[in-house]
Amino acid sequence: MDANNETTQVVKKSKKWLIPVIVAAVMISVAVIAVAVFIYAATSTTRKYKKQLSIGEKYYTNLDFESAILAYEEAIQINPKDDTAYLAVGRCYSALANEYEDKGDLDKVIASLQSALDILAEGYAQTGSSRIMDYSSVQQMKLDSIKKDNGLLIEEIEPTTDVGEVYKAYILAIESNDPVFSPYNTEFDSGKIFFSIGYVDDDDLPDLIIDESGGWNVCAYTYRNGTIEQITAGMKDSTMKTSYFEKLGVLKITWLKEMGVEEDGTYTRTDSIKYYKMDAFPFYEMDRTYFVDINENETGEKERRYFRYDNASEGTDITEDEFNKALHDFGVDTAAEKSFSGDYSKKDILDQLYALIQ
Repeated sequence: MDANNETTQVVKKSKKWLIPVIVAAVMISVAVIAVAVFIYAATSTTRKYKKQLSIGEKYYTNLDFESAILAYEEAIQINPKDDTAYLAVGRCYSALANEYEDKGDLDKVIASLQSALDILAEGYAQTGSSRIMDYSSVQQMKLDSIKKDNGLLIEEIEPTTDVGEVYKAYILAIESNDPVFSPYNTEFDSGKIFFSIGYVDDDDLPDLIIDESGGWNVCAYTYRNGTIEQITAGMKDSTMKTSYFEKLGVLKITWLKEMGVEEDGTYTRTDSIKYYKMDAFPFYEMDRTYFVDINENETGEKERRYFRYDNASEGTDITEDEFNKALHDFGVDTAAEKSFSGDYSKKDILDQLYALIQ
């Protein structure tokens, strides 16, 4: 074999080895380009989605709920797998329902809430989001409540043992500024109303405690038979402190009964402490009340006088032993005494309630 033939064979062998390398290099380049295009597209989609959410939020802030809905729906088209836009649309329809309710347009109230439920159902099908499920549940309760109040939903409601259902009912009532919560005030959103959760009566369902202006008007509400019912009367006037004995249905209310000034300038005062046993509902039907007047005499010493109140008189004098026996019969245990006042603002308690149903 001459030199030319040997060179030709070497070149042929080199070409055979080089072709797979070139093919591999081309494939890698294509893959790199594809990844880059994918990343760019994903980043671009995210930017578009966030921009559209921002547009919707601006409309919502300006109370232009119809325009906000259109903006959020466009966001859903961009990214149908994220729950944020679905929740935003549901929120807009719920806000529209509130507007229509103020105008007395029941048909549009119901239509708006149904639209909220429809978009939330679509969102849950796409995302499986628990946030959507929880919010949808609250809106369904709102719709059912409106239908029931207007005679459009008649059903027998079984007593619930579902604590989550109770929390959702409280959320709905607080968000809608239910007047049952403000019998003595007209400034539900003024920041003077505080809320907390406790167990006042003897069941295992949480009760909602509402305190107007730091103890001047304290009420407790419970969820029973599908509705929220007041289980204590409003404590007003010179109430100094209100507490309850957990799950015993016993309230303890301390208030300043009267204050006097002696000739030498010293002050005297009479405090009263009342113990109520909630044997019957509503609160005003009960008749087992015991109280003690604590009188401060001229020397500053405390003198106590015990009474039984039977709704038919100003009070019957009883002995200290009779008073203590009555409290014992109530089941009063000082370790079970709880502060009966609100601790949280409207926003705080709503945040907590939503967290509890997650």
